[in-house]
Amino acid sequence: MKQDHESFLERSDFVCAYFENEMIGYLKVVYKGNVAAILNLAVMTSHNDKRPANALIATAAERCAAKGVSYLTYGLFNYGNKQDSPLREFKSRNGFVEVLTPRYYVPLTVWGNLAMKMKLHRGLLGILPTSLISLGIAARGGWYNFKQFLSRCSSMLERPNRIRQTERSNPPAGSNLPSE
Repeated sequence: MKQDHESFLERSDFVCAYFENEMIGYLKVVYKGNVAAILNLAVMTSHNDKRPANALIATAAERCAAKGVSYLTYGLFNYGNKQDSPLREFKSRNGFVEVLTPRYYVPLTVWGNLAMKMKLHRGLLGILPTSLISLGIAARGGWYNFKQFLSRCSSMLERPNRIRQTERSNPPAGSNLPSE
């Protein structure tokens, strides 16, 4: 954890959110001239109802204003062709807007020229169509829900049949039921 946060210490601020003497979130802001960047924002999901991320961003914006910093950035606004995402919605709700800056890529080799023609400089999310990205995200979400469903079965009756078939039918230790 220390290695993750020891970079840029001389020009960083850490903002923490507390609830009843428990730290429920933190944010790391790094300053460079007229711009500040949020490098890390983490909150406890069990306290999402208190909206600590919003409070942390508001505090970071106040600190930037007090220091005379003109811009507060928080990563990319869009990640490739992935236009609609919860992270983008969160950024919009907290006042972040997309600022387009020109980028120029110059191929230096034949392979670089080929990569430019195939638009590989955009990355995988920049090449795939939005519909395919959405389908992949939905499939990943379904897979994680399925894995979570399998892991949260607490009793023998709740477990899927394929798992029950491989287990013994002895009662759990400490039960008053006679064993078969």
